[in-house]
Amino acid sequence: MINDKYSALSGRDEDVKKLRRIAAKFINVVISGIEKVGKSFVARRTREAFVNAKSCDSKIVSVKAQGNKRDYEQIACVMSVKYKDIRDDLGNVQSFSECSKASIPVLERRILAGVKNSDKPYIIFIEELKKLPEAMRIFLSALLKTGKVSIVAEAKELKDSKTRSFYQGFDKFVVSPVSDSKMSSVYDEIVKDSSVKIDEKDYSEIKQKILSEVRGNVGRLKEIIDRSGRERSLKREDILEKFVNAFRNEYSVGFSVMFVVVFFMAYRFFLRGLGTVTDMVCGGVIFAFAILLYRLSSKFK
Repeated sequence: MINDKYSALSGRDEDVKKLRRIAAKFINVVISGIEKVGKSFVARRTREAFVNAKSCDSKIVSVKAQGNKRDYEQIACVMSVKYKDIRDDLGNVQSFSECSKASIPVLERRILAGVKNSDKPYIIFIEELKKLPEAMRIFLSALLKTGKVSIVAEAKELKDSKTRSFYQGFDKFVVSPVSDSKMSSVYDEIVKDSSVKIDEKDYSEIKQKILSEVRGNVGRLKEIIDRSGRERSLKREDILEKFVNAFRNEYSVGFSVMFVVVFFMAYRFFLRGLGTVTDMVCGGVIFAFAILLYRLSSKFK
């Protein structure tokens, strides 16, 4: 987890300001970026900036999309306790304990009614644990149709076609890796704050190797230093063995995969035509070897 000090050094504060300006215009946004780059931090700090503001033109709700009743209860809790927007069929304000007893269809209906009757629009911050569940996707679509809801979503993955379709009209906010100069400052600060010990003569080399491995990813850097801190020391030999070799192997194996796949395609479709059974078996062996190399490259990443 990136804390406030590292956020300032890495420039994530600027990302928070930019995202807040976009969200304040009630524009739907999906936050993307590589794993552990700081997406959750930017989303969380943006939400907190709205919540802690002295005056706000919107109402803020956050939900961890898990695909069960808990999703609706998270929304209903804030709407009932903080904003008093959840009402029963008679128009009486409901407490959260009363909301939690209702079924999902009843919760959906009351949340939609609360949004429509609200004096201010809602901004919903979504943190996906894996991918956006279908039931939540359908419900969020209904909320968007009210015209009084905008969404800021942290997308874990966009491989699912239905999830991609849902986010298609959203603005994309990319959390980029941190620059080398800023990462250098962040590294120095993280090491200083940790219990890890590094020989002074090896400090610069270890720093260079680790930064080349994490490639602007503050979360991954923090993870490496924290793990090393459990052992109380960070040795040059360990770094050279673990990170540099893996870094090189990742690319060498990756290029090997590309070469073998191209060779297989050339052999199978261009040199031998349809080929005999023997040709097909040889082609299959080559393709299987390519898959094996791909799995090895994934292991080294």
